[in-house]
Amino acid sequence: MKTSFHFNHGTIDNTLAEKPLNKSRYPPRQLNKLCDSCQAVFPTTGPWFWDLEDAALADKDDWYLRDFSVRDLHESAGTGCHLCRVFLDSLLPPDMIVGNRQGYAEWYEANQEIQLRFSLDKDWKNVDFPMKLTILSNCQEQYTLGERFATSSVQTLRFQSVRPALSGQCTNGPAWIADIRDFLGSSSGYGPLTISQPTSTTTFGSSSIEQVRKWSTQCLEDHGHCILTFSSGNEKYRYQSKIRFVDVGTDEHPIFRLVDGETLKRQEEGCINYITLSYRWTAETAITSLRTYNKALYHDSIPTETLPQIYKDAAAVARALLIPYIWIDSLCIIQDSTADWNEQASLMDSIYTHARLNLSGMLADRAVGLRVERDPLAVSPCILSRRFPTDRNDDEERYEHFACFEGYGANSFVDLAPLFRRAWCHQERILPIRTVYFGEQLVWQCPRQMASEAFPSWIWRGLYDPFSEMSVHARRQQALDARFMVLEDSRDTWENIVKLYTQTQVTKQTDRLVALRGIFNRSGHMWDQREPDWCVAGLWKQHLVRQLLWERCGEMDRTDQEMNARAKEILDLFPSWSWASCPSEIFFQTMGLGSGHHVEDLVEVDSIQPLRPLKPGDTYTAFETGSRIILRGSIAIQFDTEKVLQAWATQDSLDGLQVSFSIDGERTLKFDTGIVFDRPQIDSIKHQDLRFLPLRMYCMMNDSCSGYVGGLLVESLGIQDGLPTYRRMGLFSAFCETEIIPGWLDCAGELVENIDVAMGDLRDKRKEFPLLQLV
Repeated sequence: MKTSFHFNHGTIDNTLAEKPLNKSRYPPRQLNKLCDSCQAVFPTTGPWFWDLEDAALADKDDWYLRDFSVRDLHESAGTGCHLCRVFLDSLLPPDMIVGNRQGYAEWYEANQEIQLRFSLDKDWKNVDFPMKLTILSNCQEQYTLGERFATSSVQTLRFQSVRPALSGQCTNGPAWIADIRDFLGSSSGYGPLTISQPTSTTTFGSSSIEQVRKWSTQCLEDHGHCILTFSSGNEKYRYQSKIRFVDVGTDEHPIFRLVDGETLKRQEEGCINYITLSYRWTAETAITSLRTYNKALYHDSIPTETLPQIYKDAAAVARALLIPYIWIDSLCIIQDSTADWNEQASLMDSIYTHARLNLSGMLADRAVGLRVERDPLAVSPCILSRRFPTDRNDDEERYEHFACFEGYGANSFVDLAPLFRRAWCHQERILPIRTVYFGEQLVWQCPRQMASEAFPSWIWRGLYDPFSEMSVHARRQQALDARFMVLEDSRDTWENIVKLYTQTQVTKQTDRLVALRGIFNRSGHMWDQREPDWCVAGLWKQHLVRQLLWERCGEMDRTDQEMNARAKEILDLFPSWSWASCPSEIFFQTMGLGSGHHVEDLVEVDSIQPLRPLKPGDTYTAFETGSRIILRGSIAIQFDTEKVLQAWATQDSLDGLQVSFSIDGERTLKFDTGIVFDRPQIDSIKHQDLRFLPLRMYCMMNDSCSGYVGGLLVESLGIQDGLPTYRRMGLFSAFCETEIIPGWLDCAGELVENIDVAMGDLRDKRKEFPLLQLV
């Protein structure tokens, strides 16, 4: 019998059933079932292709095993062929898979006639992705299939020898063990790979929650890397007295009401154990959110009839894990109180970082709550088995088992999820120590481990997983292990955080910096940045000149009126020199170092001044909407400004521009220059007001002593506050073929050893450059 707990104002279903409340659109599936065509390739008994000497089946490197169309795969998978389901899913764009397969019907309609060939690398034991699907029909059709087909074939499928796991090793289905190399070809350090075959048609079954319990317990008991040491004693839990929680009680004593952390701290010693929730707001969110008028009511009991389903699901998970409290922003922050919102927002980093667990509804509005229906064949690796004839003296039959599964990195599970296209959810992706993502299958992440229902012991992060590189907790632990803080790594991590953040969207443009406040707070603490303004308008002040060299990427659609309006709005809101004023994704042009190379700043930062006085108690100067940089630099005007303005009207960038300017304030050099514009032209700009502001040079200590200069395309705004004032319009990169500093060519070998002496003259002259300001 299904159990529901009744409250004064409604019910919350607390049953974690294996089946959804409503009839699933997915029928029960038989794991490892094969269609006749696949069975012919991998028969249960009899020889396999590698046992045969058939020249038609092979060439020098591969066995050719089967030809089929996308329609064949679709129809066969629909009737229950597990291997055809694996093949079909390997063709789908990753964002379609993690987006609850939205758009599949259109994709299938466009691609159903495409013919493919399935082959296996003869050296499959030593190849990471030995299974290959190759397009046989017109190769132009590869672009219709999507991003998996960088060439005419897709190779993301693993083929791995496995053995049965011990009984009870996995909670949600049959389990297998594989000894597997990681992508770099060395020992993974995680031990054997456990492969599970989930059988449930939902992520919200009791077996799934039992898996969450296992992950959480293992992390809390065995993962030293995941234990926070940001502060000693109970210092780190002081924030808990300043926030509110939702008390969900227990199975025996169910409740659902708002409680003040200050009250709980008086009743309980130590920290308060609670769960946080990451989700996308909907119309229901606004209707049920905490407001001044219902605050007293919510302390008595929160009405549950109209609560979003994801709130009810979070409460059910918390009770199942015996965690009595949850934190949900719309219920724990007074939404119509600016003062309360500002105070709570400033604590966001602590709220998410110190939670026992974070639950993430990664499908956003593509799922109702945390419960996601799925075809078990879509998340379970396919196990191919064959039985060998027994001898008379054998007591048991002998089997061989092989697992076939998708081998893309964990970032494809999570990073492309619909939830993380929202800017406010970006920090909820980074700040928590432990997160369970509810998608087509559950995914676990902590600094030590990333796992899923199909791979409960560990899953690889892929060749490039930006979040494994940028995890603030993992970075800090690496520094503690080495007994020093690598500032350059921290700087690179911040730049990667910003780069990924600019790929997200905000509803209110005023939130473009505020939505990073939690990461700003936590990063500053971990990286020992004691000054409250260590990061100004999203740029690290200690590396300001380097980070001023951010570059817009992606195309600008000048016919997109919404983007043009957004570009104008944010340019009015934020300093032009900040990436926050750019309406597109950005990355940092870092001008990296190499052997025998040298990077030198060409400006001297004098000060950074807010355009308005700070309010008493305001320590978040990094998020001031108006700041100006006062610096000493040399402005360049010797270039074809009309050509630049004409190109800007129709192009995103301009190459091959000849520009002349001086590095040392004396000798003028010619540079071959390229420009990337920050935004479409949104105001009337006169070509004679365009300037170049060189910021950094990159010198190559070789036979030519040539080099690059990076800087800003700026617009002159005249004299303001007694200083020449400029507004950033784009980024330029200039190359000089001749020696970039006079006399360097004659002593290039000595320069590498005595670079500080060689640069002394230039640094002295830099201090004498005239003052100017960027706004």
